[in-house]
Amino acid sequence: MTSCHDKSDVHEIEPIAVAYESFCQALEALHRAQHDGGTDHETGLTAGQAARAYYKSMAKVLRAFNAPNNWRRDDSAKVPLPRLVGFTVGDIFEDLVAGSLPLNIKHLFFGRGRSGIKAVQRQAIAAAVRYVEAARLELIRDTRPIKRVAKEFGVTEKTVRLWVTENPEAKELLRRFQNQPESGSMLERHMREDARHYRNSRHVKTRK
Repeated sequence: MTSCHDKSDVHEIEPIAVAYESFCQALEALHRAQHDGGTDHETGLTAGQAARAYYKSMAKVLRAFNAPNNWRRDDSAKVPLPRLVGFTVGDIFEDLVAGSLPLNIKHLFFGRGRSGIKAVQRQAIAAAVRYVEAARLELIRDTRPIKRVAKEFGVTEKTVRLWVTENPEAKELLRRFQNQPESGSMLERHMREDARHYRNSRHVKTRK
């Protein structure tokens, strides 16, 4: 697979070359954060902050690629899109179409300065928020989703309401897939699985 060290397809045109270099640095920082306990030891960025920088740098590469001065009159690009960026975008959409969120996107939901929540807990909370929103959108037949989530996660209903309030990104992303076949049962299954992981990470039982 193409790596950041392979720059054979990125010519020395400033906008794309600079943007791609930033993308590679952001990708490496994100990998370090994911494998060093949630914080990149070199930059000090949390996984959420590193994910935000990663996607921002990817957007800059795409904007540079689509800039008018990068295109000839015959609609051919002067500088091609770096292969690693193309592979990455493709992988993201394959995950989304399959109904799963890439881990890097999950980091965005809970990456704003929180250090006391484990990665597995952040992912589980995102699943809880999506379940509540799915019930509101009538993707799931549950008239009391907050109560259901509280019971599955072993927390109070007040805690679940706080999760929903503090994580609008999870709700916004869900709206893009509300017409996906069988998305309701998939979201419910993911919620139950993530609830189990959440309880195990905190050593708690379901609430009665």
